[in-house]
Amino acid sequence: MERQELLRLIERAKTENWTELNLSGKDLNVISPEIFQLSQLTQLDLSGNQITEIPDEIAALFQLQSLDLSGNQITEIPDEIAALFQLQSLDLSGNKITKIPDAISAFSHLTQLSFDSNQITEIPDVIADLSQLTQLFLRNNQIAKIPDAITNLSQLTQLILFNNQITKIPDSIAALSNLQTFSLYNNQITKIPDSIAALSNLQKLDLNLNQITKIPDAIAALSNLQKLYLWNNQIKEIPDAISTLHNLQTLYLGNNQITKVPDSIT
Repeated sequence: MERQELLRLIERAKTENWTELNLSGKDLNVISPEIFQLSQLTQLDLSGNQITEIPDEIAALFQLQSLDLSGNQITEIPDEIAALFQLQSLDLSGNKITKIPDAISAFSHLTQLSFDSNQITEIPDVIADLSQLTQLFLRNNQIAKIPDAITNLSQLTQLILFNNQITKIPDSIAALSNLQTFSLYNNQITKIPDSIAALSNLQKLDLNLNQITKIPDAIAALSNLQKLYLWNNQIKEIPDAISTLHNLQTLYLGNNQITKVPDSIT
């Protein structure tokens, strides 16, 4: 988008008091400083551009409830973003971010957070401050551990962590009693803990492409489970406990070491 065209659009948004501004896919290299004059904005979409930096002036958009900066080339998030305390949705997927900043602890109203496809190695403990979070997307990163701080996210319904380097599902996962979708596809997990039994609302569990050797009897507690994905593991046996999953619609167990299908499957 040509700068003059952008300025005309921003001026119109200011004059007409727009609360939403969509500048996705406009081939922008920077966030134009004139945008920060639009303090009335509640939704700002800058996805699919070539933006490399979030200016400190972002703090001026303190009424924002939704900010989409996905598909850019951002490497760092300034502390000034903490001023956006009314945010409910923040999407920074598809960038070059290496660290989730402590500043996110200010987002007490946040319900959706996405850092998919970045270069993040750690989920910080400040994640615990996002107690209203219902959806957390961290797929395609380099995360090695699920921290116990996750226990405070009791409202989570979706936790997506596939394509990382996670080796263990912690027992603290039991605190996420509202979880409906839990995806850990393509990690390095060797065991499904018995604490999984606490996830009574779980509908989809994706553990494809790991190193799991056994399906625990605790799986029987997941009475609402509809989809169970366990292909490409090292499982040798289908336990009778699976017979209690009366709502199961999809079961993938390909590429394991199973030699027998038990009668209980009926």
